Parts: sequence; structure tokens; C-alpha cells
Amino acid sequence: MAKIEELEEQIVKLKKEIERLKKENQRLAQLAKIDALTNLHNKYSIGCILEEEINYASRHDIPLTIIMIDINKFKMINDTYGHLAGDKILICLGKILKNLRKYDQAGRFGGDEFLVVLRNTTEDGSRAVAERLIKNMEQLDYQHEKNKIKVSISLGIARWQKGEGVFELIERADQALYQAKHLGNNKIMIANSTNTD
Repeated sequence: MAKIEELEEQIVKLKKEIERLKKENQRLAQLAKIDALTNLHNKYSIGCILEEEINYASRHDIPLTIIMIDINKFKMINDTYGHLAGDKILICLGKILKNLRKYDQAGRFGGDEFLVVLRNTTEDGSRAVAERLIKNMEQLDYQHEKNKIKVSISLGIARWQKGEGVFELIERADQALYQAKHLGNNKIMIANSTNTD
């Protein structure tokens, strides 16, 4: 009889431990998808989301656009004010990007670059989002010690085209971003279509 009770206690303990491990695995899986500094999706996660959104747009025949964002002169900010100041700016942009529509997604693509995925959004709609992002960044007051830091962003927009994959779409948005950066601060460029029809 005592052995049966001991076995039952062991089973209960094992079930609790299995449940704890399941929760811990879920927590770790979530951490593997999130950028620790900005609390946005990391590069891998936002890439997977973009692939899913391309499939969704293809199945439902709806528009899909992305915005690549770069913080202008970010290296100079880090070199002048230190990496903690740069981190604060990244965190602020992350907070702004958290306030998109519930079905839009944003992620830190690398360093000071971010990728925004806008479901069922035309180029005009994504331009309006980009303009709001610029306005929100301009309104923030970045103080580091006694220094006010002026921050601007550049944005490249690309609309998904049928048959286009993740890498091609990102490449077009990145090229538009590159053009925007060369135009100056707080500029938006829309990528050219690759379709010839």
C-alpha cells in the first residue's frame, strides 16, 4: 500500500515538472523570436511573418506592403553620446512601432534597421503610415545627460508583387531605403515595380 502511495506521489510530481517544463519551453520559444532591446520581433521572426503574410496576400488577393526603416546617422549618435543613448533611441522607435494596427507587424531587422509588414495596405496607405512614423519620431524629445539629440529616419516602401519572394521584396524595399537616405533626413521612397506587364 505504501509503495502505491509513493508511486502516486511520484506521478503527481512528474506531472507538475512536465507542466513546468512545457511553460518554460513556451517562454524560451517566445524569447527566441523577440529582440531583447526593442521588444519587437527579431530578424528571423519578422522574416517568417513576412513569408506567412505573402502567402496570405497571395491566397486572398489583397495588397501587402513593407517598410524598411533606418535611423539616420546612428553610428554618429553612438560615437558621440555612447551606446546607451543609441539604445534609448532604439527602444523609443520600438515603442512607436508597437502602436501599429493589431494585424501589422514590426521587427528589428538588424542594428538600426527595422522592417514593418502591413497587411492589406496599398502604397498610399503605407506612405501614410511612414509619414506618421516620421512625425512620431520628430515629436519625441531625446535627452542624453544635458544634450538634446535630434533623430531622423529614412524609409523605403515596397509593395509585394505576385510571384515575388521574401528576399526579392526586402531587396526592393532596401533599395528604396537606400535612395531615401541619399535624399536627406525623414525621406520616404517607394520601390519601383519589377513587373513589366
